[in-house]
Amino acid sequence: MQQRIIQAGFLLLFLLGVGLCLPSWQQWSPLGAMIRLDPLLWIGQWLSTKTVPAGLLQTGTVVLITLILGRFFCSHVCPLGTTLDAVSGAAGSKKRWQPPKSWRLGKYILLLALLVAALWGQNVTHWGSPLSLASRLYALVIWPFIHFLFQFTGVTPLLLGLEREPARVAHLGWLVLLLGVIVGSAWIVPRFWCRYVCPTGAILAVISRFSFLARKVRDTCNECRLCAKSCPAGIANPGNIPAGECLACHRCQTVCPQKAVSWSLKQEKGREKGFWPSRRQALGALLLGTGMAWLNFGGLWAHRAEMEKGQPWDAYLIRPPGSLPESVFLNLCVRCGACMRVCPTNMLQPQGTEQGVQGVFAPVAVSRRGPCRPECAACGRVCPTGAIRSLTGREKMWAKMGTAVIHPELCLAWEWDRSCLVCDEACPYGAIHLRRIQGNQEAVPFVLEDRCTGCGACEHACPVLGAAAIRVSPAGSLRLLDGSYEVQGKRLNLSITRGQDRPLPYSSQDFSDSGSSGFPPGFGQ
Repeated sequence: MQQRIIQAGFLLLFLLGVGLCLPSWQQWSPLGAMIRLDPLLWIGQWLSTKTVPAGLLQTGTVVLITLILGRFFCSHVCPLGTTLDAVSGAAGSKKRWQPPKSWRLGKYILLLALLVAALWGQNVTHWGSPLSLASRLYALVIWPFIHFLFQFTGVTPLLLGLEREPARVAHLGWLVLLLGVIVGSAWIVPRFWCRYVCPTGAILAVISRFSFLARKVRDTCNECRLCAKSCPAGIANPGNIPAGECLACHRCQTVCPQKAVSWSLKQEKGREKGFWPSRRQALGALLLGTGMAWLNFGGLWAHRAEMEKGQPWDAYLIRPPGSLPESVFLNLCVRCGACMRVCPTNMLQPQGTEQGVQGVFAPVAVSRRGPCRPECAACGRVCPTGAIRSLTGREKMWAKMGTAVIHPELCLAWEWDRSCLVCDEACPYGAIHLRRIQGNQEAVPFVLEDRCTGCGACEHACPVLGAAAIRVSPAGSLRLLDGSYEVQGKRLNLSITRGQDRPLPYSSQDFSDSGSSGFPPGFGQ
């Protein structure tokens, strides 16, 4: 019972971190701190970037507790493990399939492969991190689903911290498939992920072999096997546990009618050796990790385009404001979905395969879905790894995401000579300049690149159906590892201000939509 209470407490804390993403509560959200507990993420970032990433204190705490208590994190803290326990409990106590014991090697082989890929400079640990997967599950699947269910009630905006219709999530089918397989496997085999796949569990299993406390079974044991039936790790022999496989949940001690199970500093005699890959399996893990690194690196769209000019780049791959340079960003981003959950306009979405495998589920800005509000810097505040820098309001304004580009062939003013002021009226930075051109009766929009921040307000507001006539391009984006965005922006002769504070040769006021059509701007006949 005590273990269940602790599990429920940490899961509630995690869910509060996902849920309390209201503007006034973001700084109190524990989500980032909990994600940083995962040692796999920390090691992956360290090996791939060759720098000490954020979260050393949290990761060190988990390692220290594991050295004392064993795999306490897996059985008491991990929100994914608690979710799998809940699914397994819902499946009932019916007899279920038990995979061969050798399958437990899988998590060690996967761990070695992920570490090898990180050494090659390709951090793919987010595919195996239980904290990243749990955050993705609750922030991008379960939370939007709850919002969808409550869409017709008046309490939805207050309850869910959203000011709009239910959040839409790109590539939702792939998210549901991936996370559904992981969670659904617990219906067939209790904690299948934890026993056979989880690379974080493999790290903690290795550390727990040196833990101070160990399980001990006294001679009073009558082989009733109640402990084996209640064991979430699926250990069949209650008196002989492979080193590192015990989750330290203490359920066996609770259910034992003979009180034969105890925990003490004295190491248990006769304990089985822990699982560890053979040399042939380790070589296979080395090749697997190298292949994963190659697959991750092998997308056509270059991730180092800011340093290698002329390389292909997806035309509309826009990152959140304050994102680090792309090569660093992709290795630090753990795809937890926190920035997407907190975005008040639903602008941030999980990426697809625009960069091959490399950028899958990383956040991208979809301006057609919503603009980036000038006063909002929530994504940087909730990012647990610093892949998106936490910026003040003024610094965020100078963190240029890209530059708007007008496509005249789609524009109502350019192509159809219809009066339309929508993009000019939507722009919060006065970056749209209306002027007359030869052959058109109506004024047409131009983009003042030095004033544009790439916020996407114009693209979102454009009344053209389908692809907008004005779209944000990554051209001119400003992404810094450190230092001031404002200082660097002024050095690049940017002139970003809120509103249309300075006079232009022509003003939108000179081109009011008072034509004979009688339609609102952008909706002429």
